[in-house]
Amino acid sequence: MAQLNESTTIGNKTLRDRNFNYGIDSGVADAYVVTLDPSISVLTTGMMIYFMATNPNTGASTIAVDGLTATAIKKSVSSALESGDILDNEIIFCVYDGTNFQLIR
Repeated sequence: MAQLNESTTIGNKTLRDRNFNYGIDSGVADAYVVTLDPSISVLTTGMMIYFMATNPNTGASTIAVDGLTATAIKKSVSSALESGDILDNEIIFCVYDGTNFQLIR
């Protein structure tokens, strides 16, 4: 996991104290399981998660991060994923919105 401990400028944006969390999925299709290093104990709104999916999805999907409750992955704010939205070995970027993880494309 890469962590920005100080102010970092990317393009015209300045990021402060933000974490980039990455893990490799160890779950099954539609039920992704990711362990981060260092681990987290709570999901926070705006949290960004990157993970490598080891299975393609076949429909609505969830992600459980660091043993926390499985949380729905949505697209376009409130739509369930459809078959093929996540591909085998694809690196997925999601942001936690306080209720669900939003698939970012």
